[in-house]
Amino acid sequence: MGRLDATITIEPQLRLCEVHFRYNVQQKEYLGLKDKDVIGYFHGWGRWENDQGYTAIFGIVELENGNVVTARPEQIHFIDEINMDLEHTAKTYREHFMKKGEEK
Repeated sequence: MGRLDATITIEPQLRLCEVHFRYNVQQKEYLGLKDKDVIGYFHGWGRWENDQGYTAIFGIVELENGNVVTARPEQIHFIDEINMDLEHTAKTYREHFMKKGEEK
């Protein structure tokens, strides 16, 4: 029998995304953005918590100009191949079940 290598390598995967800055006036002013969507690479999720127990989730995004910003989940729209695959799968799924429903 062959020998298995028990090494597991975890590499962060950058995801192409669009960040909508309309919702964050302070960040928008800091970056010089006026209600525009900016392309960037999503690096991962972060979590912030204060002493009163308030917790917030945010995304860490590297923008096309090199700035790294945080954005709320609803500000991030993924536009990479993973997202395209999901959209295609969802479309195929809906078409399949719509046809099945029409046959009854």
